[in-house]
Amino acid sequence: MSDFFLAWLTVLPGYVLPLLLASLGVVLSERAGVLNLCPEGFMAVGAMTGALFCLSGQGPWLGVLGGTAAGLGLSALFGLAVVVFRVEQTLAGLATVALGLGITGVLGRAHVQKPFEGLPRLSESAWGGGTAALAGAADAAASACDPAAGAGRLVPCPQPRRPAPAGGGRGPG
Repeated sequence: MSDFFLAWLTVLPGYVLPLLLASLGVVLSERAGVLNLCPEGFMAVGAMTGALFCLSGQGPWLGVLGGTAAGLGLSALFGLAVVVFRVEQTLAGLATVALGLGITGVLGRAHVQKPFEGLPRLSESAWGGGTAALAGAADAAASACDPAAGAGRLVPCPQPRRPAPAGGGRGPG
């Protein structure tokens, strides 16, 4: 069971860090007095642009810079609408999310399932083997399950199914 948690902890930062950075941006904008409802749109446009840079052979670092620039451009558009044109912050935020997700849906559709050249596969990544290690740890934990030792376990072992009674479980008749 400890292998599962160790693998889970090694994969966790890759999933949590982007959300923490987006949350930090939302908190900072709230402290400045701006209701920012659109980090999903910023992240989607930045991720799509970074992926397109990588797919075009520019390399991962130019992909990071391109994605950052695209997210910054969309956030500047939101800031322009809210600060200069005095658009309602809620409506501008929702419109920015719709614009960001719409752009990524239209422009990114042609590039779905394309392999990235020069980037390691997830199972070969530095995050402890990626999801393959997580699945392997889960299989190891499941195979080590001992129903007799179930009393002291945090998660009990699955119990075998009891056979159905004769007659489909119905009463007499």
